Parts: sequence; C-alpha cells; structure tokens
Amino acid sequence: LLSDPNLPFKVYIKKLLIIDSLKEIHQKLTLSYDENTMKIKISAPFYILPEKTKYIYRIKGLFRRWQESYSNTIELASVREGDYVLEIKAVNILGQETKLKRFEFVITPPWYRTWWAYLVYLILLSALIYFIVQLYTKHLNEIIAKQTAEIREKQLLAEEQTQIALEQKKKAEEAKERAEKLRKQAEEQKERLKFANIELENKNKELTKLNNELNNALKTIQEQKKIIESTGKMAEMGKFLAKVAHELNTPMGASLSLLEDVRINIENAIKFLDFISKRIKKEKEKEFYELVNKLMNMKLVVLSTSEERRIKRKVLLLLIQLLDNPEPYSQYLETAAKSIIRTPDYEELINTIKSYKSIFPDDRSFIIFITFISYILSINYQLSRVREQLQSMSKIVKDIKLYAHRDDDLPEPELVNISKNIKEAILLHRDHINRGITLQTEIEDNLMIYGYPDQLISVWSNIIYNAIQALGASGTIKIKAYSTKTSVVVEIEDNGPGIPEDVQDKIFNAFFTTKPRGEGTGLGLSIVKDIIETHDGKITFESKPGKTVFRIELPKESKLTLLLK
Repeated sequence: LLSDPNLPFKVYIKKLLIIDSLKEIHQKLTLSYDENTMKIKISAPFYILPEKTKYIYRIKGLFRRWQESYSNTIELASVREGDYVLEIKAVNILGQETKLKRFEFVITPPWYRTWWAYLVYLILLSALIYFIVQLYTKHLNEIIAKQTAEIREKQLLAEEQTQIALEQKKKAEEAKERAEKLRKQAEEQKERLKFANIELENKNKELTKLNNELNNALKTIQEQKKIIESTGKMAEMGKFLAKVAHELNTPMGASLSLLEDVRINIENAIKFLDFISKRIKKEKEKEFYELVNKLMNMKLVVLSTSEERRIKRKVLLLLIQLLDNPEPYSQYLETAAKSIIRTPDYEELINTIKSYKSIFPDDRSFIIFITFISYILSINYQLSRVREQLQSMSKIVKDIKLYAHRDDDLPEPELVNISKNIKEAILLHRDHINRGITLQTEIEDNLMIYGYPDQLISVWSNIIYNAIQALGASGTIKIKAYSTKTSVVVEIEDNGPGIPEDVQDKIFNAFFTTKPRGEGTGLGLSIVKDIIETHDGKITFESKPGKTVFRIELPKESKLTLLLK
C-alpha cells in the first residue's frame, strides 16, 4: 500500500439499524414515522492508520452543512417525516478522497396526518354543521308555535273582555238616560209642587246613585280599553315574530340544501379520488394534492349572466380539444365548464389539467380526472354560498336587535370621528367590494360630532349593504363625506337600477322591503332613520335608474352636545 497509493479507495454504507433492527439498504428506502431513530454504519477500508480516516457527510433535508467525523457510525434521533439524502465521502491519512456516495430515504407521516384523514375530518365537520342547523330550526319552530298559541289565547280573552265592556257601556247609557229622565221629572215636580221638598230630595239621592253607577261603568270601560290595547301589542309582537321566522327560514333552508349538495359532491369526489390516486405517479402525487388544496381554498369570482355564457362557451371549447372523442362525454364537459368559469384564471387551470393527460391517456380516465376537479370547485363554491347565507342571517338578527332596543335608555354620547367610523363600516363589506364592485371614496379627515359610534356604523353599513344588493355582480359605489359650517354631510351613491317611484315614500317604514324573501326584514332604513333622528340629523335621497344618492346631515351642535354640557 505504501508503494502504490493509487489503489481504489471507496466509501461504503454497511448497515442501517432502526432501534437495533437491521434494515436492508437499497437506492431509496421508505420508513414509517416510528422508524425515525437510526444508526448508519459506514466504512472506507484503508490499512494505513484506518483510525485516521476522516468521514465527511451531510443529510439534505435535515442539515445542509458538511459534518466531519472519525467515527464510522452516524446516529440520527427523532427525525421528522420527509425526504432525505445522505451524501458521504472519506479522506485517508494520505489525503486521498473517495467519490461521493449517496443514500436516499423517506420517513412517512402517521395516518392521522395523511390527506385521506383530513378528508374524513371535513366530512365529520359538515355532518356536525348539518346537525346544528337542524336542531336550531326545530327549536325556532317550537318557539314560534308556542308564541302563536299564546297570542291566539290573548285574542280570545280580548274578544270576551270587549263584549263585556260593550254590555257595560250599554248599561251605562241606559242608566244615563234614566238619570236624565229623573232629572227632568224632578224639575217638573219642582215647578208644580214647590212644597214637595221631601220627595224631591229622595229623587236627588236616586239621581246621585245613578251617577255613581255611571262613573263606575265609565271606569270599567277605561280598564277594558287598556286590556284591548295590551292585546293589540301582543298581536303586533306575534306578527313581528312570524316575519322574523319567515326571513330566517329562507337562508336557513338554502344553507341546508347547499350542505346536502356538499355532502353528495364529497361522496362523489372520494369515489373518483380512489381511481385517480392509483394512477398518479409518486413524483406527481405531491403536485396533485397541492392542486386540490389550491382549488379548495381559491377565491371564486362572481360573473354576470352574459359574462358567464361567453366564458362558458370558450371553456367548453378548450375542454373538448383535450379529448380524442368528446361526444359521449358532452354532459360531463358541460358540468365541468360551469365550475371552471368561476376560477380567477380559467386558462391557467385548463393548462394544468392538460398536463395530466399523459397520466390519463384514454378519454374515459381523463374525463374522470376532469370531473373530479369540477367536484372540488363545486364544493368550494357551495361552502362560500353557505357562508353568504349565514352572513345574511347574521344581518337579519342584528337588524332585529337594533329595532327591539330602539326605545332603550342610551348611554352617554361621546366624540365620534365620522371619517374613521365610515371606514370601519366599509371594512365590513370588503368581500363584496372586492368581487366586481368598485368603491370610490372622498372622505375628509377628522370629521367630528358627538353621538353613538356603534349606531352610526349601523347607518353606513345598512346603506352600503343596500347599494351592494342593488348592484348585483358589478357596479360602482361612491362615498363622499365633508364638513359644512354647521354640519357633517355624508353622501352614498350607487349606479344601480334605482328605487321605483311608487315605493319611494314607503322605504323608511318598518317591515317594508322590495327585496326577495330571505334577503331583508325591511327594518334597515327604518332603523337608519331612527338613529339619524336621535342625533338631530336629517336623511334624504334621490333615485332614478343609474343613480341613487342617500344624503345624511349630522349637526355639529345637537341635543346630545347640550346633554354633555
């Protein structure tokens, strides 16, 4: 060896011990998550001072810097799941260096962190939401039935009390007529019989008694009137509760229907996923699940009917070009196109789908892959619709709460920055504004008045929400706020279809609405008007097709300012 230092000098990986258990070594070894503590035995035979042979190694995925050691054992403990590559070389006492030796191994995650486990979690969550909604619906129906029965009972009692009051009123009128008749008789007797004082006094006593009866009858009538008025208020409350149930029922029913669609789509997606996962190559598997995750969390766009038709034709044509014989699968392609058009960049998605053509070369397997993608997009869309319905229910409950407490004692007013107040209201609707609706603002800084900040946020939020609903998928909202000598003025304008002339004088009435069932209680503008009047302000509007402007004037000096002083 001393005479010929160029003899072959190599490094070998001799053994792999997993908790003292010997593992067979091959090019890429797959280990389970509980096999993450190991000893790797290495060797680089050289017979001149072998203890001076130095090993240089690194493990990509664990640490990238080269490590140096004279030990022939590499120990690893509690290695997390992932892909790793061991690169090792040796240098002997003569300075000779071996070629780089590579060893790849993979540590897989436990079952509860795999993709199918997360899918099971999603199914269980959907079932829980469905159960809660069903339970809440049943509870609400029971409350409504109980309130209706109580109101009917009160109405029957009121009818009986009214009948009694009418009878007593009739008796009182009869008593009054008798009293009048006796009074006349007494006057006649006084003229004719001046000396019949005793008889006259008796008649006067009788007249006094009858007057007392009359007063008692009138008092009874007043008490019955109060009972009737109280019953009327109970009837009004019953109508109010019935309307609340009516308005909540629509978004609740829509949510239940959408959750049922989600359940069906999840079942179908799971069936197709089993077929797809058997054909996806390992190097493509990670990319595939990243695509599924991206589609599930993608923010979908809202299109007008004309845009939807135009883009759908284009998407359908692109999908047809992916198949050799598309005619038998036209129905599946039509369904897939409806889902794909809602993505922000449908052309990019179709190119991504096209990249899987080599994995699914025949039309039947490729249409299964395309349909699976459409199921994932449908689940995303339906869950976003459920969120919208829940937000609608939340707004209805908030409006009802404000209406119910409109007569409560208010706290002490405070100094309100209207500029910031409006911007906080805008943030509540940022999702709608980011989906096709343009917002233009011209708000002066530090517009200050004394008032109630939470109530004022409700004013701007209600008017902005009405504008969003009027615009639909697209349009423009302009918000302008400025100061005059005596007031702070806020103008909110939209370019929607406008308010019909025949209902313009009713829009501030409680429970009046032009919106479809489930989209409003008709309390929004009534609450807005009450709040503005609480602040000594004034609200007016102008509306025609293409332009609706609400103008609110809030005085800088109001009764709230005087209250503080």
